[in-house]
Amino acid sequence: MTQGRLRAALQTGLLALLFLAPLPFGSVQSGPVLAIELTAAVLGLGTILLIGRDDDARAALPKAPLAICAALIALGIFQIVPLPFWIAEKFNPTAELVRPLIPFLGLDHPPAVSWSVASPETTDALLRFIAYVLIGLSAAVAFDTERSRRRFAVVLVAAAVFQAVYGSGEYLSGRQHIFGFAKKHYLDSATGTFINRNHMATFLAMALPFALVLAIPEAKSIGEHRARSWRERFVSVGEGGEFGRMLAVAAAALIWLGLLLSHSRAGLFAGILGASIMLVRFRSVSAARWAAAIGIGVLLTLLTIDVSQAPGERFFTLKDEITSKSGRSAVWRDALGLVQSRPFLGWGFGTFESAFPTVQSAGIDLHFDHAHNDWLEWTSEGGLICLTAAIALLGAALRNARCITFATGVGEPLQVACGAAIAAVALHAAWDFSLRIPAMAAIGAALMGLASNGLTPIPRETSATSVFPASSTGRDSADGR
Repeated sequence: MTQGRLRAALQTGLLALLFLAPLPFGSVQSGPVLAIELTAAVLGLGTILLIGRDDDARAALPKAPLAICAALIALGIFQIVPLPFWIAEKFNPTAELVRPLIPFLGLDHPPAVSWSVASPETTDALLRFIAYVLIGLSAAVAFDTERSRRRFAVVLVAAAVFQAVYGSGEYLSGRQHIFGFAKKHYLDSATGTFINRNHMATFLAMALPFALVLAIPEAKSIGEHRARSWRERFVSVGEGGEFGRMLAVAAAALIWLGLLLSHSRAGLFAGILGASIMLVRFRSVSAARWAAAIGIGVLLTLLTIDVSQAPGERFFTLKDEITSKSGRSAVWRDALGLVQSRPFLGWGFGTFESAFPTVQSAGIDLHFDHAHNDWLEWTSEGGLICLTAAIALLGAALRNARCITFATGVGEPLQVACGAAIAAVALHAAWDFSLRIPAMAAIGAALMGLASNGLTPIPRETSATSVFPASSTGRDSADGR
């Protein structure tokens, strides 16, 4: 297989994962999880082959993010390695949990003890994390040109439009099914094919910046676009690029509609953050202003029609939910107890559900398998090492995507969209656990890979034009990709 075909195969696999992973309830069941892991393994193998053959692929490797991920994998391996009890009892808090059980085990000597309080859960979480790393690595290597990144954007936006239209239709019609299954939860919200409204909202917030960037005209034609009369603009609607931008604006409106009907408060803020980054960066482009105007129009329309719950209505119940005995603030307070008990190495990846009962207050009468704050959950499971690594990965991605930079210019539009999507997800992660959903984590990993690929500049002949390069430009046509 040639390098071009291998790269095309990687792109096809990633794009298929991008569209299909959210469909089976966010891939939360064991079968879809296994499918994601197997797909990641195949993509990882193909990526390794491509790196061995292609200088461009080796140059696109995000070395610093890979080093951080390797450190996290090493931490996970350490957490599941059994240690002799006489060593573990000197520094491992898990030994204290095992000590009272030793007389009842009937063993000649104390058992080996791992750092993790639940080794099977840590092993499962570690395998998932490795799969996400392989997906991110494949995205960084495969989508190395502007044209290929635009394909990524188009598929992501198409998947989000499907979720928004399907979820909104089910909600507004009152049918409330996910394919052939009647919903039992979140009947007052649009959830698409996800169980939880917050998870669909995260997905839509990821896609919204890409819908906006696809509406931006070519950089070389912005001046011409402004100089046209209304009649000339109307006549040009039939042109391929102009029609595509109109579809992108419509897609942004539909995604925004789905976000509003999800009634996810954090999802709404995440979507606003991602969209604001794009609209501020490209505020001089008329398409960006039109997208903002249409978004406001969708909001005003929903406020005036008779729906079961108006967008934003749930904000009135926010205080009660936070301050209740089983609210987020109580869970976060107790979860901080986990962090204080094991501040540096955590309790083990994927062990929050097993560890939380050891610090759960008597007033919390609900079962919590997640902390409803990914940042806090990462810290409780992997300690300050994991939190530092997560912050470093986020900072590197935003800097490479030129969302945070002291350099001049606004950066390449698709790069900025990638950073805006990551910023939106990072914000939502402070309120929910969407990145614990395999489909969301896999897509987030692909976004991180795309953003990290910004370390390797896009060829000047493509980056100097637009999101829509001519068919004869770029490396795609040069090497058959």
